[in-house]
Amino acid sequence: MRIGTVLQSISTLALGLSIGLFFEWRLGLVALAFSPFMVVSMFLMRRMMVGENQKNQKGTTGLEEASRVKAFNQFKITSLE
Repeated sequence: MRIGTVLQSISTLALGLSIGLFFEWRLGLVALAFSPFMVVSMFLMRRMMVGENQKNQKGTTGLEEASRVKAFNQFKITSLE
């Protein structure tokens, strides 16, 4: 994971909690009680996104492969004429 993304997530969570505690302390305490769940969900979401990106980078999709074949066939037909 990138350090910048982690720092941005932590600072966003901390700023949101501090603003909530400043303006309405009861709502801030409720948000503070749910903050462990928010941290875990951010971690799991980031982990899923990284896994999907790695999976997509390993191979080409069917649409990309079909467009390559189509371009190759067009080149083959025009070069014979």
